[in-house]
Amino acid sequence: MSGCATKPEYNLAVDKTPPPQWEVRRAQLYTLTSWRIIGKIGVKQPDQNDSAVINRWQQIEDNFIIDLSSSILGMGATQLVGNPEMLQISKSDGETIVSDTPESLLYQQLGWSLPLKQLPFWIKGVPSPKFTQSVMFTEQGDPAKFRESGWSIDASRFDTTGDFRLPGKIKLTNGDVTIIVIINEWHLDDA
Repeated sequence: MSGCATKPEYNLAVDKTPPPQWEVRRAQLYTLTSWRIIGKIGVKQPDQNDSAVINRWQQIEDNFIIDLSSSILGMGATQLVGNPEMLQISKSDGETIVSDTPESLLYQQLGWSLPLKQLPFWIKGVPSPKFTQSVMFTEQGDPAKFRESGWSIDASRFDTTGDFRLPGKIKLTNGDVTIIVIINEWHLDDA
């Protein structure tokens, strides 16, 4: 049963008042530009529900390598390599597709609409640097909820990794699209 234990999900969005060290914490999270996660992703849309294992999501500055696998989607092992300006999708059948419109290609190939420019910030539970609207915080002082670029971002299951307090679950909602990322492992020193 211990393998089923998860980090508790605290009450979300309880206070708009930033905790005393929020600006320092946010600045530190912006300096965290090289990391790697392992987990799962689920995408719920009106016409389909998909899920995949994130075998590796390696982020270095704006560049990423994401290794996904799913028997449900029939995509087998799929690798996404790119940045907000370019995306290469390598499928398990050997086909490779490259585009300079990454979000369009991602939607065309997987049926998922993901904000690739903001996503590396949101995964860390922090708004992108140009975001100025209010953030809701938990009783523990973690950023729990904010809105950006039409998306509602809910972060939970925070835990300390290295010098950083990082989420274990991110829920993104935009209209009738919901994306949930479960992070089982954070790696900061060997990204």
